[in-house]
Amino acid sequence: MLHEQSIALSKFDLDNKNRSYLVEGGKLVAPLLPEVLDHFYGFISVDCH
Repeated sequence: MLHEQSIALSKFDLDNKNRSYLVEGGKLVAPLLPEVLDHFYGFISVDCH
């Protein structure tokens, strides 16, 4: 499994530096996800009816 993860990470150029950027970005985005998802689900539920 570790080898497969390494291959997947290399495809997206996620070396240690880029991976750390992704982790830091995730820390900024994660607290906003509930609000974003609520808005998204509200938007698609209106379009589906």
